[in-house]
Amino acid sequence: MFLQLGMGPTLVRFCSQAIAKGDKEQIRKISSTAQLLLGGLGLIASLLCLALIPVFIRFYEIPPELVRETTGLLICLAVSLFQNMTFIVPQGLVYGSSRYDLANGVEICGHLLRLGLIVALFELIHPSVFFVGIAILSAALLRFVALFLIGAKQLGRSVWFSLRYVSRESMRSMLGFSMLNLANSVAQVVAFQGPVLIIGKVLGAEMVTAFAPALLISSAMQGFLGQTTRPLVPIASRDREINGGAALGKWAIQMGQIVAFVGFAIVLPLTTFGPEIMTFWLGEKLAWIWPVVAVVTTGVAVSQVQAANYFLALGGGGIKPTVYSQIVMAIAVFTGTLIGTVWFGWHLFAVALYLGSCIFVRNTFYLAYAYSRQFSYDYGGYLWTVYGLPGLIATGCVVAGWGLKIVMPPNNLLLLAVEGALVFAAYGMFCWILLVPKPLQKKLISIVFSKINRKTAPDSLS
Repeated sequence: MFLQLGMGPTLVRFCSQAIAKGDKEQIRKISSTAQLLLGGLGLIASLLCLALIPVFIRFYEIPPELVRETTGLLICLAVSLFQNMTFIVPQGLVYGSSRYDLANGVEICGHLLRLGLIVALFELIHPSVFFVGIAILSAALLRFVALFLIGAKQLGRSVWFSLRYVSRESMRSMLGFSMLNLANSVAQVVAFQGPVLIIGKVLGAEMVTAFAPALLISSAMQGFLGQTTRPLVPIASRDREINGGAALGKWAIQMGQIVAFVGFAIVLPLTTFGPEIMTFWLGEKLAWIWPVVAVVTTGVAVSQVQAANYFLALGGGGIKPTVYSQIVMAIAVFTGTLIGTVWFGWHLFAVALYLGSCIFVRNTFYLAYAYSRQFSYDYGGYLWTVYGLPGLIATGCVVAGWGLKIVMPPNNLLLLAVEGALVFAAYGMFCWILLVPKPLQKKLISIVFSKINRKTAPDSLS
């Protein structure tokens, strides 16, 4: 991720803006310049990895009988590194064309190909780490070729590399903006992975194991909720080009509310049935970590609401509020966790609570205010619509769920499933009534009934 220099989001921004303007010459400049830059970086990184393979073999004392297949694995990884660097360009072009459906389909096919090859080669030949490398390399090649062909179909010859379209001005602009994204990525890693290093050093390896489920679920949530709001980039670019960004505030509120609804829905079972879920998943010895999981995932749900503002700014504004506040939060989280664990004897829950509090303050108050000025929406109304009302609904459902558990303790999976369904039904009903505007309710209901009527109506005679 760091070798890519933050070029992934940068290319989506520059490509979507050029596509919104219909400037094919600018698209060619961006594509050719980025291919030269990332291809050069990928080639250097891959050659460096290849040169370091003997050092790796000696440093990790690979047994002689495994040297050959381990070398093969590392060669495959080095080549796939080059592919992963260069595939960012067609990915940015496809995302900029708003074809997230095709890009996600290619990603799914790549994962399935990798899994299928590993299973087939392990079963038909024999288990070997070299075959894992072959599977990874094949999936990377599939992603690159498929995305490049999709980009070529969407944009024609603009995606092909041409040395005469390489532009120093475009390279300076992209590198300048990519440094912001790189700083944001580094700070995000420090904020979420820094506490793990401190926990392992101060509290011991056992606490790292206990903290791992919270990180696993939160990283999955970040990926899922991030994909929900990522298509806002080309939408923002088009609106900025056509309407001067007049609709960005409306998109920020609507998408923020949707992400809050989905995020709190993921957190709902972890806060209501956390002890039962952790017992079933990890066993009774680790069931005690459910408050840690609940706090961290709630913090992620709150933080990902601002992904809507970030992607809108990526396509049609400035992302400095996100980047600068992420750096400040990374410093605060790292130093605060270090001081708390070393001097004040914080345990795992206190670390999770501190991390969640930093996320809450930064995202709910600062980022919402900073982007309210950029997108011209009402700050107080935004807080109530995006955070206040969905949070109250989720809190009420959690309280009702705990009350239901007291009355009917979920002693088996069937009863747990029934109670979970009741809590989810209540959450969905209240969100439908209180969050979805009535005109939109009527429109959605009419669409559903029209589809039902179309399917149940008898075929007309010709």
